[in-house]
This record gives sequence, C-alpha cells and structure tokens, in this order.
Amino acid sequence: MSALRRLVAGGLSKSLASQLAASALVSARPSVASFVPAPRFSGLATSHYVPREEVELKVLEFLGNYPQIKKEALTPTAHFVHDLGLDSLSCTEVIVELELEFDTEFNDQDAAYLVTVNDVVDYLAHTPYIQGGGH
Repeated sequence: MSALRRLVAGGLSKSLASQLAASALVSARPSVASFVPAPRFSGLATSHYVPREEVELKVLEFLGNYPQIKKEALTPTAHFVHDLGLDSLSCTEVIVELELEFDTEFNDQDAAYLVTVNDVVDYLAHTPYIQGGGH
C-alpha cells in the first residue's frame, strides 16, 4: 500500500495526506540522472501486460478529464509541472488517482520519477495485471 493510501486509511483527510506525501517525495527524491528502472520487471511474462498503446490512450483520456491539467498542453511527452501546470501536491494527487484508476500501486521511490505522461505510461505498461483503466 502506498504511503498516501496508508495515511488516508489511517484517518487523515486526502488533502492533508497528499500534502504530507508530496513533501516526503520532494525531500527524499534522488537525482533524476540516477534513475534505473526496477530490474524485477525484466523477467516477468509479457502475456500479463496491457499493451503500451492501450495504456497511453487510457492515461491520456484520464488526464484529459483531470480538472487542473492544461488540456491544450496534454501530449505523451508533457511534463506534469512544466507543461501541464501541476504543482507537487497536484502531481501526488494525480499519481494516487492513477493508482485507483488502474487498480495498481506505484512504488513510492519510483513515483518520484514519474514526471511526464510517458513516464507514467512506461511504468504502467511494465506493470503486470493492471486493469487498463475505466473500472
């Protein structure tokens, strides 16, 4: 269970939990240059994955309905902060909503590196058994 989900389940309001999780993400975030995808994904059977193209369409559709996102800037290469106009709290909320939408959990350390639409799509495309959104 992600840290934010644990905080909400423990009785904190979603807003306060998001603020706490966002501040923890920002303070604990290592350099982007040191990011290496988790090796645990490489040995898994590909038959349990949703095709990347399908994931991309679902993520773009989901983000297109998110109120704080600048719709005119929404592309696969869009950066959440620089292009879509989200602050760190909104980024955390988007990640939590994507977890719920795709019935999965982002590793808290990996979530710090999900800064573009393509980052999220790639992560979800390499996550087995995701629901593909829309449930």
